[in-house]
Amino acid sequence: MDPSEEKRKKTEKQLLNLSLLLPQSTPNPTLPDDSLLSCFARASRLYYPTISSVSKSCRSLLASPAMYNTRSFLNCAESCLYVCLRFPLDPNPCWFTLCRRPNLKTKKLTDNLLVPITSSHSAPVKGSSFGAVGSDIYEIGGLINDLSSSNVWLLDCRSNLWHQAPDMQVARNQPYAIAIDGKLHVRGGLKDSSSPNSTEVFDPKTQTWKIMSSDSCLIDNVLFYYNNGVFLWSDNKLRGGGWRVMIELPKYFDDGNSGNVQLVDYGGKMAVLWEGLIVLAIVMEG
Repeated sequence: MDPSEEKRKKTEKQLLNLSLLLPQSTPNPTLPDDSLLSCFARASRLYYPTISSVSKSCRSLLASPAMYNTRSFLNCAESCLYVCLRFPLDPNPCWFTLCRRPNLKTKKLTDNLLVPITSSHSAPVKGSSFGAVGSDIYEIGGLINDLSSSNVWLLDCRSNLWHQAPDMQVARNQPYAIAIDGKLHVRGGLKDSSSPNSTEVFDPKTQTWKIMSSDSCLIDNVLFYYNNGVFLWSDNKLRGGGWRVMIELPKYFDDGNSGNVQLVDYGGKMAVLWEGLIVLAIVMEG
């Protein structure tokens, strides 16, 4: 027998003997979803894109509402800043979350990372505005083929998935959006700034848009409203939300003597215009 052939067979025999000494591999049992949720919830969201690439089931689990609920239940929720960037050579916007590296002893500028969000959403950023209600970010209006759009898209920050929301009643370009009392108020973005349709309100609970009448006015993120002789105001920074009474007008205005009341922004101050019947009463003493 050729010496080289004999050496090869001897080597193969040694390898075979070594393989018999190794423990036989057994397929790893799949962990139940509850266990995986508990494990993933304790990890920083910084690592979620990497975990999502492991398998389709992991990606689906991380995007499920159950993951958000588990993180909240375990007190592992994180505050994330969502950033939308548009690059010169890419017509589609790119979304990122600003995450901090966990378990760091020193604070440096490199402690924060922009983590990309994988999304197929490609709505136009040009001319659109953004507003947030709860864990949802709304992309509102904008330009499509150089025409104002009434489209509204919703980014669910719990799953980082986009959904199309109900369209506005009026198409808008570069509107202003603010969340007040759990509702999204959208103002402006119209060619005619005096249009009675200048303000719309979206209720996430009923998924409906409603045109707000002219007896309301938005000044410096504060919404003012007139109702039956009473001026109300609401601010998104107001603890507990809701409306607060600003001032009550004399009873004359509440007796139907004032007709159409309109509030307008007058250089940062609120101007009140109304129409009604002027009654002149002369009381003579004798």
